[in-house]
Amino acid sequence: MRERQGLDRATLHFRVAPFIAASLLEIGLLAWMVYLWVRILRQFDGPRPTYRGLLLVWRRSTLAKYLPGSVWSVAAAAETAEAHGGSATSLAASFVLQAILSVVGAVTVAAMFGAASFSWVSIAVLAAGVLIVHPAVITAALRTTRRVTRAPAVAWRGTWLDGLSLLVLHIITWSAFGVAFALFFSSLVPNTPALWSTLIGLNAFAFIAGFMAFFSPAGLGVRETALVVMLAPFLPELGTRVGLAAAGRLWLVFTEIAGGALIQLVVAPARRRAIVRDGGTAPERPQVIRGVSVEVFADSAKALPAIIAACRGAQHSIAIAQLAFDADCRPVGSPADADHGPLFETIAAAAKMIDVRVLLNGGLLLDTSLALRRALAAARADRHVRLRTIKAFPQMMHAKLVVVDEREAFLMGASFVNGYWDGALHLPREHPAAPPGAGDRPLHDVAVHLTGESGSHLARWFDDMWSRAKPEHGEAAACPLGPRLASPAPRAPRTHAANSVRLLRTTPRGYASARHGVTEILDAYLEAIDRARSFIYLESQYFSARPIARAVRHALDAHPELEVVLLLNQNPDITGYRTWQDARLAESKLLGHRRVGAFSLWSTADSFVRQQTVELTQVFIHSKVAVIDDEWATIGTANLDGASLHSYGDDFSSWLGQRIFGRFRNVDLNVELLDGALGEPSTGVVRTFRADLWNRHLGISADVGATRPAAGWLSLWRAAAAANVAALAAPRGRLAAGRILPYVPTGQPRDQLRALGIGLDAASLDLRFDPGPIEVHCSPGWTKRLLPERLRAGRAR
Repeated sequence: MRERQGLDRATLHFRVAPFIAASLLEIGLLAWMVYLWVRILRQFDGPRPTYRGLLLVWRRSTLAKYLPGSVWSVAAAAETAEAHGGSATSLAASFVLQAILSVVGAVTVAAMFGAASFSWVSIAVLAAGVLIVHPAVITAALRTTRRVTRAPAVAWRGTWLDGLSLLVLHIITWSAFGVAFALFFSSLVPNTPALWSTLIGLNAFAFIAGFMAFFSPAGLGVRETALVVMLAPFLPELGTRVGLAAAGRLWLVFTEIAGGALIQLVVAPARRRAIVRDGGTAPERPQVIRGVSVEVFADSAKALPAIIAACRGAQHSIAIAQLAFDADCRPVGSPADADHGPLFETIAAAAKMIDVRVLLNGGLLLDTSLALRRALAAARADRHVRLRTIKAFPQMMHAKLVVVDEREAFLMGASFVNGYWDGALHLPREHPAAPPGAGDRPLHDVAVHLTGESGSHLARWFDDMWSRAKPEHGEAAACPLGPRLASPAPRAPRTHAANSVRLLRTTPRGYASARHGVTEILDAYLEAIDRARSFIYLESQYFSARPIARAVRHALDAHPELEVVLLLNQNPDITGYRTWQDARLAESKLLGHRRVGAFSLWSTADSFVRQQTVELTQVFIHSKVAVIDDEWATIGTANLDGASLHSYGDDFSSWLGQRIFGRFRNVDLNVELLDGALGEPSTGVVRTFRADLWNRHLGISADVGATRPAAGWLSLWRAAAAANVAALAAPRGRLAAGRILPYVPTGQPRDQLRALGIGLDAASLDLRFDPGPIEVHCSPGWTKRLLPERLRAGRAR
């Protein structure tokens, strides 16, 4: 009774300390609610902003809630998130689900703290909340929403346990909001801690009243009226209650403004790094370049002679960017190819007359510059060829590019090292016809030749990167350029003229002309996958990028006719990537999906070691290729991993790995072929390239691969894979239809074949690539290739 009498005589009196404590707690809880939003959003498919990105979304949606009608917050959140690279449908769905969880949490808190005991109301509300977060209920609600609104499909991937944990966290959060309100109450009206439990319940009830008043922006007036009524037993004086309720509204607005200001000061300057992933985005979209001739080499062995021929015909300049460059790298195959000689000899001779620059990866990983300098000195070309390195450990200069006379360019996945330029036969290492330098497995790669204005754009990119690399001791001075020679007779490649392309980059922070770096390649992938309606074809050395896996899954759920074909390495060559790749396939539930086919490349050949024996080996996929709907394709140097797209650390599962490597990414280049995509004219270049590539993989004729079968594209792949499994299971079996087998998420090749029903009869089938358990899990062999040349030479001595 003394407590109530004290409150009866209470008047509003401002105290600073409780007010500051209440404000800091309220702002922190607002930020915490955004984190809970992130937790909810993680259970939906599709690309999404990070926590920092969602803070920016929250800032705008908070202002929108003061417009009449509660839908404006949802609309503003969806619109802002979509502008920042997220999925509007997923953002809207997560926003609504969080609102429901907030209401359930607030009602539960109001019932718990508004009564002397845990009343039947709180039990009923909790039971409803437990039912609402069941996956079946959420999925049914999403389907209903889709039918009513005709919005794109969005899927909930969370479990019931995920939903229950989110519900509990919202209940705890609304209890904390009540504590903040009690602190604010204490800053104006003296009270005792015994009253706080009641104030916690009153705050939750006032929120519910304001939330349910759809006609009132942000519950303005309704929340305050509810507080005035509910505080009557404790503050009989009406003026005091009205003043306290009005001050409470001003306090809420103040904390929201203060929180928004903190976001503007702290987060907004880093918004380029906060959208969709821990990375940056280009300050402007890549330019569409039209009138480009495109020639695609589905086998890298055919690309190297073309590169050497173009360099031999150079009249003004040759610019080469490479991960590695060995002086003995030469084409193999036909006698005409052998006549070209090593690329090194061509550029060494050309440098005496024209400008030749070579930009290599340097530093602690894979530095071939010292060996190349020695070769240049031995050829007396060191005073003519200018050579620089990009040193940014653990990041790598991963782009592979040749630009000749700023008019034609070659983009390839392969380094200028023997063994990367394999032919179509993909013969095992010991075979007499195998190319020199072949590793444990034959290698498949793709290259593209561009002629036209794209050459000058790539030359400018090279100049930008060249200026980033500091001149090194002994670098040759620029050669005085003589008069431009007459143009040689043009070759007649298999090209498609008048194509539209975009040149895409990945660069780290501080590189090239973009301060925060660029992630144009990832942006283009996500945009193209989102547009996919018929099929998505991904052929990549690695498949560990979380944004790509999520985007593919979201596209599958959104479009019932869409098919996905993945061509991946069974055993990637770097430690960790096999685990990451299998984890991405499992997380996104792509393996086993009825409209997804995952495959790998294998090769068979008659053994030259053991008679009556067939050698079987994996073909290492080194290409970085994607084709979507025969309207869009990309070819280049970027793998589908964090290092090539946005953030090396994003591939890691551990928090420590993500923190240590989160800011790192490589330098990569891709070309984007727009064959009807983005409103550009159709030329058929993408369809022709895709059909040629699939013909090689599936062993089918060009006309079969050009047109989609009635049963879908996957029917071709599954039929070829089934035929190969049956053929290899037979005595002295060999691949019967191309080179594909189904992908098996198992480490050892023997186990992969056994899972397919293929036994290894020692008398007829010889598995040439057969790493043991240690090598499968640790892959110690790959470290030799990453050692700098000077260390490799020292180890050899």
